[in-house]
Amino acid sequence: MKLHTYPKSGSPYRVLLEENPEGVYVFVFDSRESQYPEKDWLQDDWEMAKRACFQDFGIQDHEWIPTTSSNP
Repeated sequence: MKLHTYPKSGSPYRVLLEENPEGVYVFVFDSRESQYPEKDWLQDDWEMAKRACFQDFGIQDHEWIPTTSSNP
């Protein structure tokens, strides 16, 4: 499963959460032109990943959007 959001603060441009066997990766894209994340880190689970994004970027739980093949 993947979730993404566009933080209202304007920085970063987009944040993507991606679940993997080892945990949940947080990928941070600084601009629309970014083809690859400028930052990434691994959290143990969804709760920890969302908590880190709230602390670092102010992203609320209701702001996350499920990622499909037709969106980022």
